[in-house]
Amino acid sequence: MFILLTCLYLTACKSETPPTEFSRNGVSFTVPKGWSISEEEDYGTGYYVSIEKEGFSESGIFMVTWVEGDISPEEFMELLYSYYEYLAVYKNSKINLNISLRSIQSGIPLRAFDIMGCGGFLLTNYQGDFMEHFVPGEDFVYYENRQDLVEKVTYYLSHEEERKQIAQSGYEKVKQFHTYRHRVAEMLRVIGGF
Repeated sequence: MFILLTCLYLTACKSETPPTEFSRNGVSFTVPKGWSISEEEDYGTGYYVSIEKEGFSESGIFMVTWVEGDISPEEFMELLYSYYEYLAVYKNSKINLNISLRSIQSGIPLRAFDIMGCGGFLLTNYQGDFMEHFVPGEDFVYYENRQDLVEKVTYYLSHEEERKQIAQSGYEKVKQFHTYRHRVAEMLRVIGGF
């Protein structure tokens, strides 16, 4: 068994009554003042806990993960680091472009959820499925052609507060309705009537 403690400055969640104590499978700790436990997951062969600092602009997250299995700590760290490296880029970029392949006619790419889920601003090509879950101009922005893309990039680079407000709204929407827990619950409902 190994334990991994990761510190990132990506995103933060706000909760009504945040828990401050954690104790599972022989691992226990008290959360520092101003931080709260935002998510816990028991995978059977390991456990994941995230502890997030309050406030969007001064955000941070600690994750504690332990795994009992065949993956080496080095392999796990490599996978984890590469994923969070992308998220840090998304969060710190002024504009994140999502340009879907022309052959993709439906669906919302995971990249779009990653961008909005870490508080990044998303500018994407038009994809009808976005409209079922998000409000254009409020949660994300889409472009219709090359000229529109150039105009919107120019506009949002010079309208920082509006861009930040859209990124915050997209983040809140993903956090409220589009986490992995939501998707797993939906899959279980569809395949088995759960």
